[in-house]
Amino acid sequence: MTDYQESAISDPRSSLQNFSNRQESSFQYGDPPKYEINNMSQANKDNIDQNQQITPFEDDSYDIDEADKKFLESKPTCFLIVGKPGVGKTTLAKKLVNDWHAELINIPDLITANIKQKTEIGMHARELLVRGEAVPDQMIARMLHIKMHSPEVAHHGYILDGFPLMDENLMKLRDQMETMKNWPLPPDYVINIRIPDNDLINRRQEEKIDPVTGTLYIKEQYAPTPVEKVTGKQQTGGDDDDVSDIDEDADNDDEEVEEEEQVTDEFFSPVPTEIVERLVMRPEDLMPDVTDSIQFFKDQLLRMLEEYMASLPQSYLVELDGNMSPTILFEQLLERLNAYALRRAALVQRFFPPEEEEEEIPQETNEMDNEEEEGEKAIRGDALRAEETPPADEMETEELMASLTGSNVLSNKYKWQRSRWLRLDPVALKQGNRIPGRQDLAVHFMDKIFVLSSKESLKEFQKNPRRYIIQPRAPCKLFLYGPRSSGIEQLAQDIGKKYNATVIDMVSYAQPKMDELRQQYIDTIKNEVQRATIDKLQLQADTEAAEKAQEATTSKTEDKIDEEPEPLTREDNETTTDPNDFEQTEKATNPDEEEQQPQTSAERSSPPPTERSPPPTERSSPPPAERSSRPSSALSQPPAERSSRPSSARSPPPASTEVPREDLHGLGPEDEKTQVEPIGQITADHPEVKKAVEQAIEEARNAAVNIPADVYTELMCKAIQNIEQEQREKNPNGPLFGNWIFVNFPYDNEIWTLLNEKNIHPDDVLVLQDSHPQLEALQKRWYKANRFEVDKEIREREEREANERRIRDEEQKRRMEEMKLIAEQERNERLAERQRKIDAGEPVDDEDETDEKEMELAILEDRNYEPKKEDFIDKIPETIPEEDESMSKDLDKDKSSIASGLDLNRAPPSISPLPFDQEILPPAGIEQETFIKQARNDITRINDLMKTVSSVYNLEPIYIELMKEDGEKLKTNEELFQEAYDALEKQFKYIPLEHENNEEDVDEEEETGNEDEEGDNEEEEEEVVDLFKSDRKKHLGDTSIYDPVALFEKNILVPGKPDFTVSYKSKTYRFANEDNRSLFLQTPLKYLPIDKPPTLPAMRLVLVGPEGAGKSLHGRELAIKYNTFHIKFRDRLQELIIGKTKMKIGPEYNETRDEPDPEEEEQKADKPIEETEELTADEENIKAYLQDGEPLAPEILDKIVKPWWTEEPYRSRGIVLEGFPSTEDETVYMIDNQLLPDIAIQLDAENNDILKRILPKRMEQWRTKMQLRKEKRMKNKAKKDRDKKKAIDERRAELILERDKRIEAGETVEEDEIEQILASEFQIDEEEGDIIQDEEDADTAKGRIGEMIEQQANDAKEKIEGVKKVFQQEYVPFAIVNASDKPRYVKNRISKKIERFTTLRQNVFERVYPIKSQLAQQLIDIGYLHYSKFGKFCPVSLHNGDCFPPPYGPDKTPCTVIYRKYVYYLADDEARNEFIKNPLFYIRRPPPKSLIPVKIAIVGPPKSGKTTGLFLKYNLKGVLKAWLILLDRVYFLILKS
Repeated sequence: MTDYQESAISDPRSSLQNFSNRQESSFQYGDPPKYEINNMSQANKDNIDQNQQITPFEDDSYDIDEADKKFLESKPTCFLIVGKPGVGKTTLAKKLVNDWHAELINIPDLITANIKQKTEIGMHARELLVRGEAVPDQMIARMLHIKMHSPEVAHHGYILDGFPLMDENLMKLRDQMETMKNWPLPPDYVINIRIPDNDLINRRQEEKIDPVTGTLYIKEQYAPTPVEKVTGKQQTGGDDDDVSDIDEDADNDDEEVEEEEQVTDEFFSPVPTEIVERLVMRPEDLMPDVTDSIQFFKDQLLRMLEEYMASLPQSYLVELDGNMSPTILFEQLLERLNAYALRRAALVQRFFPPEEEEEEIPQETNEMDNEEEEGEKAIRGDALRAEETPPADEMETEELMASLTGSNVLSNKYKWQRSRWLRLDPVALKQGNRIPGRQDLAVHFMDKIFVLSSKESLKEFQKNPRRYIIQPRAPCKLFLYGPRSSGIEQLAQDIGKKYNATVIDMVSYAQPKMDELRQQYIDTIKNEVQRATIDKLQLQADTEAAEKAQEATTSKTEDKIDEEPEPLTREDNETTTDPNDFEQTEKATNPDEEEQQPQTSAERSSPPPTERSPPPTERSSPPPAERSSRPSSALSQPPAERSSRPSSARSPPPASTEVPREDLHGLGPEDEKTQVEPIGQITADHPEVKKAVEQAIEEARNAAVNIPADVYTELMCKAIQNIEQEQREKNPNGPLFGNWIFVNFPYDNEIWTLLNEKNIHPDDVLVLQDSHPQLEALQKRWYKANRFEVDKEIREREEREANERRIRDEEQKRRMEEMKLIAEQERNERLAERQRKIDAGEPVDDEDETDEKEMELAILEDRNYEPKKEDFIDKIPETIPEEDESMSKDLDKDKSSIASGLDLNRAPPSISPLPFDQEILPPAGIEQETFIKQARNDITRINDLMKTVSSVYNLEPIYIELMKEDGEKLKTNEELFQEAYDALEKQFKYIPLEHENNEEDVDEEEETGNEDEEGDNEEEEEEVVDLFKSDRKKHLGDTSIYDPVALFEKNILVPGKPDFTVSYKSKTYRFANEDNRSLFLQTPLKYLPIDKPPTLPAMRLVLVGPEGAGKSLHGRELAIKYNTFHIKFRDRLQELIIGKTKMKIGPEYNETRDEPDPEEEEQKADKPIEETEELTADEENIKAYLQDGEPLAPEILDKIVKPWWTEEPYRSRGIVLEGFPSTEDETVYMIDNQLLPDIAIQLDAENNDILKRILPKRMEQWRTKMQLRKEKRMKNKAKKDRDKKKAIDERRAELILERDKRIEAGETVEEDEIEQILASEFQIDEEEGDIIQDEEDADTAKGRIGEMIEQQANDAKEKIEGVKKVFQQEYVPFAIVNASDKPRYVKNRISKKIERFTTLRQNVFERVYPIKSQLAQQLIDIGYLHYSKFGKFCPVSLHNGDCFPPPYGPDKTPCTVIYRKYVYYLADDEARNEFIKNPLFYIRRPPPKSLIPVKIAIVGPPKSGKTTGLFLKYNLKGVLKAWLILLDRVYFLILKS
């Protein structure tokens, strides 16, 4: 065996063996197996049964929602009652219906119900009955088919009576049986009422019927025998075997009890005389009809029924004695059914009873009441729904839920819980609408609260609530908004794919309508412009013709020279008139007719009144430059018609059909005849008319098209209708409305108003937004999506700007050149003039010379100087500025660049060279500014619209940020979709509630106490804190008392505090601090398991206590047993510094260290000092901690302690930590860093016991030390003697030499002088004797060491009290174990204390709640809880080998417990305690086999113990175990035969 004391951290490396003993089972107890909707043959069913026998069993669902879902998907229990005609099947069925809440399917009642509901088939049946004809079996079969497929049968199940039909005209009896087997809901249990033929014939012959009520009465009811009392055996028609002669007291007492029961039977209550007087006999109860019907049943139907019952498992067959009264028969049936784990149909119950009786809605309005017909009642704007107004005092949702939670509860412990839909009507959600429910129509079903919006919805929900609450969620109706380049289109596609919804992009969807409106507008513009242009041209032509005629008559006699037309040549500076400018021509010719002109096309044609242009999107938006110049608010008005014609200053051409070619003004010869017509009527083929129309059409095509609000609304309504119609065709039983998503439609309040008037509105509005002041997210997305186009526009703009700068420079340079030439020319002229004056002897003006010099200087200083015209004339500069070389070089470069097509002087464009997938801002410029301006406009309009939506329509938008929380990176499309999906689904998920305390006190009537849960032999030891005991009746969450956030993030069991609680799914979760609670409130599902218990961290134990309490011994054994690391904290610290200290530090090692000898210290001082490593500051701190108990710095604890919780392999295997924490400060450090153990064990021992354990070891150390000291002293003495003798010898030799010299010198020397000198110099050492006298004896050392041990133990206990106090404040389990006894006793005590965290560790998070069986059954019946897979078997007894159910009876009720959503039946208190300790172990056991009823006949003579033998009814264990082998053998032989 390894010596575990060698290291502070020991690894036993022991492996644990896992055992699995699961057994396959072919029967899963509880509700019948989940049924298949599709019909299947008997052969397929047999195959499925065979397959089920080889499939492993399925455990009860860990997830509560999954358990409820299994119940909702399970098949309701259905019964088939068979028996001879008139045996009492209908009477029993009606009683069972009232108790089981099932639907009664009885042929007479079925016909009556159809007649009352006025269905088509019912009205036909009524006509037949009125005529005295019988209802044919074909019609009855149709009614039966409709009833079988009704929603109420699908939920409540049925009790079938009177099937198969006796008439074979429609279908053979065997075909009817096959049809019944293939029903969607075949019968589960067959109740066979058996009776002898004679008894049945006698009964039927004496039966009479009340013609008013239709009630049957037997003779014992309407004519009872007053003297004789019917006994139980006389009712059954048994043999008269001396029953009346038995005079034994015991048997007579039993018979008297039975007779009293018969007398008090309500079935035999007296019938009023008025009823008896009107009773009559039915024709079918007369002979021979009675015998014929019985014989027909036996001949035709009995054999098939027997075959059918033989094919059923024996547990699903119930046989009853038909001679019993209906009351006793019903009680026996209930007793049989209660032996099975069958639940009654869960009913939907209202919280507030109706004020007046509500009329029942017919269940079948036509052939079948299917989902589509139900949905048609809920069309938008239903009048019936509109009439129902909610109460005036309607409460808020939270207030309503709080008030309903504790209303009409069966127990204060088990209150109603909120459903996922809160106040929304589940029936309307199934149809695709979100309608808030009314508080007066609130109901509870299973354990949830539902609020209905109308009485029709309530009645539909009461029929079958399963179909409305099993759906995942309602179809989506979603409006998506977002500014341009926000990615709203991609988000809409992702959401539509997730919800299988249709995305409608209004930009593309409205495009045909926009094209239609555009074409209409173009046609209108074309007609108006064409008409206006023709009118103008016609008016102009008429005016010109009149003027020409007048001029022709007045100019014939004046001037014949002007007969020829003026040439068409014009000077360059002559002003010409545009031939297309009609306005100018008209003003020039006839200004008075300006007011009489017809309206222009711009004045006639007006755009639609309101803008309906869709918002620009990333997909369909044009480049930024185009969007900045495109009109967006209104239609561009068509331009005023313009035409050009030459001035009429010349003479008009002669009035002839030929037009001179020069007047065609450049028109081609092929267009002369078509474009120029003789003066007459102007038509649409006129060239100027065509030109004006083409120009107007071109501008109309480029104009923005506006769709009116009403037209836009009609488009949306049409799209929704098409989607919903297609959806109904694909899935007739699915939702009627919804499954559409709209994106890219106008930000217009008027559209919302019109949609609201049509009762169309979204369920959710989702908005993408960018909250950054500079819209960086939108800029990055826009630039990333359009980077190529944006860069191209920037490049083109910069090239355009560079070209404009170059043109300006060239123009300036040209002007300078011209100025130089003019200046040079003027200067030459001035010089020539000056020279001429000088030559002519004329005086020269000095002012001219001064002006010339100033002008020359000005030109030299300012190259941009532009001389005036008068300067050119009066002043001539003397010098010409030289041409700038740089300008000439630039000009050369410009010329070369123009020739090559490149601008070499232009700087590179200001675009980023980063890859296209990088998230960067666009370059600054007009493109960026234009986009920001447009985006801000979109955001402003969206915000204004959202304010209206929130205030007017009471719909809160969902905002999604485009930028991550760091404000630097964009969210990806996947992140945006996930955030949007979580936001949409959040309203349909359970919401954690703060400050809701569900830890109520438990009623004594609800749960049975279990005070002796820990056993009677528990030691009387103090348990400081144990939340498992104190909170065992509180409904805590999946992590029990522990913080789920700390468990998920750190894998550590951190107990939560009652001050930090959150209620989620009606369970309370505790947290260690406020931060963890806040994280849980945000995303609770992140920290909780779904389908299995949370993953447990490795075991972490802490052992504290004084030295000598046994920490090392028991810690090492625990580490070996559970394969964990054993860590000794102080030994670990010793290992860290022993390399430098060369010895162990601490008070416990004082006895092993001897005090240093002064002589040795002197010798060491004389020797050269060896180089030793100095201790670091951390090592000094560790040394001080070990020696003097000074606290360790947190930094040192982080390096030493924290890895044991956070790093491998300690994290996965666990630790047993010894000796830490030892002080209150160390405990606080563990709390602050959440380095908590599963449990802290304090080993407490008396000081005397500690002395007994430590003192012998310390005394042994003391004796060893004293022995070493003595040996050392003896060794030192011998050495001193040797040294002294040597020194004396050397000194004697010296003295002898000196004496010899003195003798030689003649001095007198004494004989003993040398000895005297030596005696005086080397005196006797008396210190040795003093040391011997000062040495401590054993008794003194024992007392001293004992006092020191007691003092250390008391100090350690005092410090541990501080540790215990801190742990108690933090609710860390802390147990005190008496360690004064023998180690094996202490080991057992420790194992018992830590059993919950070791052997039962898998159940740390599990909570089991005891409950009374009556309350448990009530909760099961209403669907609040469910039967487990064990049914009413005890899982503990099954594990122990008992294969029979517990003997429950009137004197012994079962011990029931609740684990999660299931109820478990336990045999007794001992079994219950075992199950509470280890529920996961027992629920994973295989389920029991099928329950087979046992029939035992007890016979014997009187006083032989027959009555006493009834103990078998309640205790069959001993007898049946003995018969088990025999029964198995008999069963095998039966199967073989």
